[in-house]
Amino acid sequence: MLAWCNIRNRGRLSSDNTQTSFVDRYVAKFSDPDVSPVAVRRALPRLQRWQPHPEEPGYYVDRFEAEQHNNTRFWFLDVTYTDQMVKNPLAERASVTMRSQALSSYTLVDHKGRLMLNTAGDPFEPQEKKEVIWVLSVKKNVADFPDWLLDYPEVINTDAVRIRNRTYPPKSLAVAGITIDDYQEENDVEFLPLTLELHYRKATWQTFVPSRGYQERYELERTAGQPPEFAKRRIVLPDQSFPNEPQLLNKDGAWLPRPRPQDVHILKFQIPEDRPFSVLPLK
Repeated sequence: MLAWCNIRNRGRLSSDNTQTSFVDRYVAKFSDPDVSPVAVRRALPRLQRWQPHPEEPGYYVDRFEAEQHNNTRFWFLDVTYTDQMVKNPLAERASVTMRSQALSSYTLVDHKGRLMLNTAGDPFEPQEKKEVIWVLSVKKNVADFPDWLLDYPEVINTDAVRIRNRTYPPKSLAVAGITIDDYQEENDVEFLPLTLELHYRKATWQTFVPSRGYQERYELERTAGQPPEFAKRRIVLPDQSFPNEPQLLNKDGAWLPRPRPQDVHILKFQIPEDRPFSVLPLK
């Protein structure tokens, strides 16, 4: 494991008619004296090919050399920067493909979000609803396993997300799958191909259900000028019996003995966890 890495000499310059380059020298300390050269390279991704110089705009790593000091935990590093660039797999734009997918779901509300009731004022059984979602496959090369990786399967977006000139509102995208292939190398740059599968749902990935229960909320008697206080009581049907199934409530939690669709309060819940999608490699 890398303990630290510090620069010890900056800037041996070389220049000709075609390019300018310079070498920065670092010293790094590892916790294990038997660390392999490949492990040293992977532990220092910011010093690998095509990474930008921290202080010199327009210069990028062209060469990385590492030598262990007398079988100790210390390594001497020479990092060559140049102003000439070739194709860098880590700089490639994310590849995005889309396809539609039918989704079978059930609903208690109509297209306006109102609860569907029969002529007696009772809700129907959940009705099948054909829905189309969009599946986005985003492919991007990354330098290493991202820090966010283990926190993002099965989550939805807290923020608005822009992908290929289209903005997706909060709660409308869900991470349905993440795939990372083994290390590959191109132009001396090692990378991991990462694929994100995102599901877009126009209605969002929240759950909508009517407010129902066996109790209702009512306001207690109060004196003038005092703030209102509320309590709960069991719902009593017109025949003085207690209901054997949940009853519909309005937005204040009061029982609706003769409900109309517009009076029933629809509750909105979020079951999946949400995360900011700004950390995902979507560009």
